[in-house]
Amino acid sequence: MKKIKNIIVLFLNIVLIFNFLFVFYYICDVSSCCFSKTTKIYMCHDEFKEKKLKLIGEMKENLSLFLNREYKGPTVSFCTTYRDRFEQISQTLPVNLAHNRIDKENVEFVLIDFDPSDTRLKEFIFKNFSQDIQSGYLKYYQTYQMPLWDFSVAKNTAHYYASNEIVVNLDADNYTGYRGGQYVSKILDSSKNSFLWQMADIINGSYGRISMYKKDFDYLGGYDESLPEPAGYQDQDLIDRALSYLTKIHKNSHNNSIMNEVSDKIKYTRKGKSWQEMNEINREYSQENIKNGKFQVNNGIYGIRNGVTRILSFESEVK
Repeated sequence: MKKIKNIIVLFLNIVLIFNFLFVFYYICDVSSCCFSKTTKIYMCHDEFKEKKLKLIGEMKENLSLFLNREYKGPTVSFCTTYRDRFEQISQTLPVNLAHNRIDKENVEFVLIDFDPSDTRLKEFIFKNFSQDIQSGYLKYYQTYQMPLWDFSVAKNTAHYYASNEIVVNLDADNYTGYRGGQYVSKILDSSKNSFLWQMADIINGSYGRISMYKKDFDYLGGYDESLPEPAGYQDQDLIDRALSYLTKIHKNSHNNSIMNEVSDKIKYTRKGKSWQEMNEINREYSQENIKNGKFQVNNGIYGIRNGVTRILSFESEVK
């Protein structure tokens, strides 16, 4: 008990230090606005206040998660797709596994590798996380069945192989946050007819962080694989269709990510169109479907289901 109290006191002291640093930085930030004679001084105030409040909120949430050692609520699957993002996933995966390991009986990570010929990820996983593979905490799959990248098909495949009650789209460049599985579970358990959207802003890479009960994902048919273009608007389309019968919860927290270029996202799609062009084409198609009341897609059958192999050892190969 004494040890726990000491940890709590240490954590609260850290919170106080961070608040002091924020106040100091705030004064410097506003001063710089004044000395530069900018007309956006109030914008400086508001922007910094928003950042400070968000960080304080996340620290309070993390403290609550830390103190609540017992996992309560539905189980969670983090669903991740991968192709040529090794520099990013080699940073995010170790942190995400560490942050949720205390809840490993109720949380799983489903990772689909769509380019087994690139062995970097496989080597990295079995060098560092063989025990997580054996325990089922990390489920690693490989497939050659999608030579041209399609966001909807890729995400659907990862969600299809998830076995828990709640599915979370976790891009390879995203972090779950400390005990992110319990965080999601806690929110959706308190509002079962809902889905969670953890987008911070359009450019930080968290736009697609969507969590919902798998039964609802199945009902909707997942991401729409009939979108005309392989990239763009698939996340918003899923959100709009989910709003036909679920309540949206928007929480701007537990959503940090590594920034990347738009060009990297469409590197392996069909050539000829920019991401902006594909996004606009898919937007028009999606909105027409919504207008006509088409909320369920793919006839209930989504993702790649053949030629996907779960890899349990470094010697395993895709069948």
